[in-house]
Amino acid sequence: MRSLRPGLDRRQLILLALVLPATALLFVGGPFDLNLPSYRYLWNMGHVVFFATLTLLFHSLRPITSRRSALQLLAGVTLISLLIEAIQTVIGRSFSLLDLMRNLIGTVAVLWLINRRLIPGPVTLLFALVFAADLTGLAFAGWRDFQIQSRAPILENFEQRPLLSRWKGQLERNETIVREGRRSSKITYKPGKYSTVYMAAPLRDWQGYQALAFSIFNPSDEEWLLTLRIHDEEHELSGVFAYHDRFHQSLLLKPGWNDIEISLQAIIDAPRDRDMDISKVAQLQWFFTDLEQTRTLYLDNIRLQ
Repeated sequence: MRSLRPGLDRRQLILLALVLPATALLFVGGPFDLNLPSYRYLWNMGHVVFFATLTLLFHSLRPITSRRSALQLLAGVTLISLLIEAIQTVIGRSFSLLDLMRNLIGTVAVLWLINRRLIPGPVTLLFALVFAADLTGLAFAGWRDFQIQSRAPILENFEQRPLLSRWKGQLERNETIVREGRRSSKITYKPGKYSTVYMAAPLRDWQGYQALAFSIFNPSDEEWLLTLRIHDEEHELSGVFAYHDRFHQSLLLKPGWNDIEISLQAIIDAPRDRDMDISKVAQLQWFFTDLEQTRTLYLDNIRLQ
């Protein structure tokens, strides 16, 4: 192939053009916490593609022809990966052993395609199993996202155990105090300034409905004041989290079951300077303020109507 410039042919230039901008994505950009978990998972699997491309570029510049050079490359990728993960902890991201393994998977895959004898069989098998497990995790994340995003008008009825992984807080399924179906959720609130439970990846699009409804059981003989908070994607992305830019409503919980209905128009009108985008709902949160002792509530049948 005729060289376009000394030392670099067309294929090498293409690989370099792919690697250079993608390198920046290791440190900046990427999905936010409010993005669907399956999208975040898929984004992180881009490590496999990036290091496969990087390995192809390296091989085109310095051909890997022996097992020794292949193992040296794997050692180099491991060191580079550790450095990348260390830098990410400094800039506000977290260290990920799984991302390190994905980097190695991309490299091993290319070495295996170049020459199967470059990598010992047990090593290839190990990384193949890790990659298969990773793909299984992606499939499960996608399936759970599909279940949540396709079951409108139900937001959560606590009938499916795997979906509870999307909730943050001390929450467990309960079969004794139930408003609808066979199960509800038992929520334990610990003392604190803000004692909260929330769904991290709710049904996002609420268009076409009139109200949000849910049921809460108060097992006490006293009335309790609980706060519901809702915000959209724009509020989350602003990074300011201004009180006047989201929906808040105090809920007076009487002893026993409380069936609560909230107009979606009230939620839309809640931000002071704009309309809330109910096609991109980011979070629902139920919390107590200045809680001095542990409280237990039962939440059930969260739905749109």
